[in-house]
Amino acid sequence: MLSLIPRRFIRSFFGRLKKKWVESLVALLVGFSFALIALIWGGLFSKMKIYICDLRSISPREVMGVARQTLGAGVVEVVPFRNVDSEIQYIAVMHSESSDWRLYPPTFYVLEGLQDNYQVRKTDIHVWDMFTFYQENLNLSSYIPFVFSIIDIDKDGNKEVYSVYRDGGNAVYSFDIRVYDSLSRESYKLQGSGTYSAPFLDIELSDNAEHKTGLRSWMLEKSSKLNLCNEDCSLYTEAIRAWLRDNSKGFVEGKLTIREFQGNIPKSSASVECDINDGNFRWVSYFKGALFGYDKTRHVYFVLFVSYSRYDYVDRAVPGDRFLWFRTGQRILAFDKVDKVLTQVDSFGSVP
Repeated sequence: MLSLIPRRFIRSFFGRLKKKWVESLVALLVGFSFALIALIWGGLFSKMKIYICDLRSISPREVMGVARQTLGAGVVEVVPFRNVDSEIQYIAVMHSESSDWRLYPPTFYVLEGLQDNYQVRKTDIHVWDMFTFYQENLNLSSYIPFVFSIIDIDKDGNKEVYSVYRDGGNAVYSFDIRVYDSLSRESYKLQGSGTYSAPFLDIELSDNAEHKTGLRSWMLEKSSKLNLCNEDCSLYTEAIRAWLRDNSKGFVEGKLTIREFQGNIPKSSASVECDINDGNFRWVSYFKGALFGYDKTRHVYFVLFVSYSRYDYVDRAVPGDRFLWFRTGQRILAFDKVDKVLTQVDSFGSVP
């Protein structure tokens, strides 16, 4: 059949096809090149815009004078900055009414304006970290950026001011992270608390911070650096995190996923609330911590239960032939040692 088609026509047809294919390929490569150049140029332009914006900021020599002229002699630290989407000058100011920061923790302000005309944006945020401040030979140059500075969380050239307040007693400590959006003048808050013997923190974010992904991630990362667990919690932490990943926070009923680890139950500096020998098992609950199990015959340990709040730690447990009953807060739970099922019951003895 092909022999009936003139060879000249076949050569012409494939020649045109090849030409169209080459033209399409060239057009594709040219388009891709322009797109790549536009992308690179856009990134460079954005970075150049931010760089030029920062160059326009007031000089470090002038800024302290402006801040003291506006707020008085109590100015401790100043951070001048500019925003890409604004024409005004900003100055973040750390201010204290007293040289005794232990009694009068510094607060922070944001000054907005140009030349010598600045408006004061006052906040109710105190800037303080007791645990760092009481260290011998305190280095203020490293201390101050830890509790107060500016950051561009979204990398868009518009800055946020952050502050940290952390304090505590003999057993529990708390902290407060604030982020102030200098453009919208909106404040975001993360509050947390913890104990020195447990690696996990109770965290609460303000409603307006919950759905801002970049801001939320930054605040959570910052909060992890405020953890004051004073022991090597690696094994303890690993086991509890595994339980939370497998069963989820707040789990009180249903089939448990139990992950075993070789060795003895990890030690904690927290006191032991209950320690029960139960045949081939041992059950240990730590104050404001998790309930651990230990299989004596196989020499493995595992987390049996992690309460939703550290205040609902297991403080009492009663073993039976098949079930382990234990109290967590206002609840009584029963653990089936055979089927690995957790059941919420009304009182001891409700489950055989």
